[in-house]
Amino acid sequence: MSRKNTICPTKKFINERKQTMKKRIICLLITFAVAVSVCCALSLSVDAAGWETSGNLKFKLNYDGNSYRVAAANTSITTANIPRSFAGKPVTEIADSGFKECHQLRSCSIPDSIKKIGTDAFCFCEKLTDINLPSSVTYVGSSAFLCCESLTSIAIPNGTTHLDSMFSGCENLKTVYIPKTVTSFVWYTFKQCHNLETIYFAGTRAEWNELCKNNFYTFFETGSKTSKGTYTVICSVCPHLSKTTTPYTAPT
Repeated sequence: MSRKNTICPTKKFINERKQTMKKRIICLLITFAVAVSVCCALSLSVDAAGWETSGNLKFKLNYDGNSYRVAAANTSITTANIPRSFAGKPVTEIADSGFKECHQLRSCSIPDSIKKIGTDAFCFCEKLTDINLPSSVTYVGSSAFLCCESLTSIAIPNGTTHLDSMFSGCENLKTVYIPKTVTSFVWYTFKQCHNLETIYFAGTRAEWNELCKNNFYTFFETGSKTSKGTYTVICSVCPHLSKTTTPYTAPT
């Protein structure tokens, strides 16, 4: 056998190996590119929405990465039972506009893991009649219950400090329980609460007077103390408001 015939098969083998490796590298590059594209697409989807749906609720990871906020998955929801946790992490907030314009929502169960109720959280939930705010809630956003026309009574959790147009348009609201931690509320907090009859305030009479001074004179006059410890209150935007009771024991 000549030297030429001995070398040629070796070169052919090397060339075939090179071609095979080249094909493998190209395949790997294509696979990698496809994987990157898929990951980018998924990333864009999460960034654009960020919500995970479970039943009639949806959840979004908060900025701290350790808790979730919750909202209605759709506006046709009738009952909401918010869980204490989702995906192994606590649910601590009701999102801004979380249940806004859920016109058929009648009741919402809120666990004691919730600390914050966002702005416009339940506004325009005209059929909402049953809602209890747990003592864990320390912040209630502006217009949270705006135009909840079916609410008749509500107790603000202890720790809440400010009421900002929270009940405007709650036409059938009759009784409100306010903790002594509330230090201010604006004049339109009770705007169009035409049937509001009684405000129960947990603080002293002096604290109530101070609270009234800081709300642009929503309550223009207060009467003398009665035998039952109530006071007559005149409010221009609540014509049926007849009394406040201080102090009081918050309902359970």
